[in-house]
Amino acid sequence: LESYDKARNQGIPAALADLGRLLIRNRGQQERLARFRLSIEQKLNQLQTAITIRRERNFDAARSYITSQQSERTMNRIRAIASELDNEEQKLLKERAGHVATSEARILWLAAITAALSVAARILIAIRAAKRTKNK
Repeated sequence: LESYDKARNQGIPAALADLGRLLIRNRGQQERLARFRLSIEQKLNQLQTAITIRRERNFDAARSYITSQQSERTMNRIRAIASELDNEEQKLLKERAGHVATSEARILWLAAITAALSVAARILIAIRAAKRTKNK
């Protein structure tokens, strides 16, 4: 159970803290994350209860507890919230990609216009220089 204890006490809290930092600017995602944290805590408590049952009673009793409807509902809730979090991030990613594409198109148009103006200015300068040379 060393890996479980390490994940419960270090890995999971660190991962949730990192996720919280990444989602800090999105109120909807923060609300989903709060529900996610609560559900994960419930699941971890269920697992701890199963460990206690296994130690105090037997494996079959622990297995029966783990496969209960309550335990399964908690895991399904965790999956659903994780899916909500992911779907929102995918939606935001698509929006950002659209904004990037629009910005890139504007930059390319600006570059093309700038290049055209530069060529036009050089042609005008060349024409004026040629007229001055011809007039002298």
